[in-house]
Amino acid sequence: KGEVCHEDDFGVHDSDQFWKDNPHCDILDLYWGGKNAISLFNAGILSIKDMAEEHFTTRPQKKQQKIQHKVHSTGEWHHDKEELKAFIKKLKYPVYFMDFETYATAIPLYGNLKPYQPIPFQFSVHVIEKNGNKPKHHAFIASGADDPRPTFAQELRKTLGENGTILAYYQSFEKSRLKELAEFFPENKDWIDKDIKRMVDLYDPFKNFAYYHPSQKGSASLKRVLPALTGKGYDDMDIGNGTDASLAYLFITHGSYEGKKATPQEAKKILADLDKYCGRDTEGMVWILDKLSEIIAK
Repeated sequence: KGEVCHEDDFGVHDSDQFWKDNPHCDILDLYWGGKNAISLFNAGILSIKDMAEEHFTTRPQKKQQKIQHKVHSTGEWHHDKEELKAFIKKLKYPVYFMDFETYATAIPLYGNLKPYQPIPFQFSVHVIEKNGNKPKHHAFIASGADDPRPTFAQELRKTLGENGTILAYYQSFEKSRLKELAEFFPENKDWIDKDIKRMVDLYDPFKNFAYYHPSQKGSASLKRVLPALTGKGYDDMDIGNGTDASLAYLFITHGSYEGKKATPQEAKKILADLDKYCGRDTEGMVWILDKLSEIIAK
């Protein structure tokens, strides 16, 4: 029956006869499907559109699953105009679209660190000063092998201003990094506490399926929402995900685990790729907000 709950983004099942015979099988993409999705799969219900009323879970995710069922049955995207309106109404200009990149090591490289604690080394911020204005981009990547956090915090403080909404996608990640900066570098605590209160999560309307497209495959991640909503993504990038970004930055600052050091040419290219990748995250958030505004305007 194939590998249970396996995402086949890398073509693992290219030679698996089951998946070749059943390309329509998407039941394992059921939102929060878990054991329920596996049970349906094993019972021969391979497609979300073939689910019946008794197949939906009784958890709060039932709403999202029913939206999925409708969308996968019709092939048309879903949106809740009123919920999207309410979300956009919360935003106060200037709006700062913010994203961090981090790395983590088992053995702490610096003081004030725990094993595997994420270390922020890069941020991208797109700023829209007034509704209708074009965004301005601000970017930072720490240089050298020293602890990047003090300079990261200093530069971020200068970028975020004093007022307006700070918009992140799945903000719990950025909030956690900011709280850690305040904990280990208490001179930043006052401004971080204020800025956390300004944060709004762009993930929220997608988590609630106020917008959902079948190509999202049950996911509300930025990597799935951005191409579904805007037709743009990360396929044109040499660094196209957070893991690759972390490893690339570690390579140019600390070398590889084999002891190899990056050449100046390699370092230059990696820095450009990192800037492009993190910038796409925040630029993509701008595109997403533009598309949501278009939807509610129709």
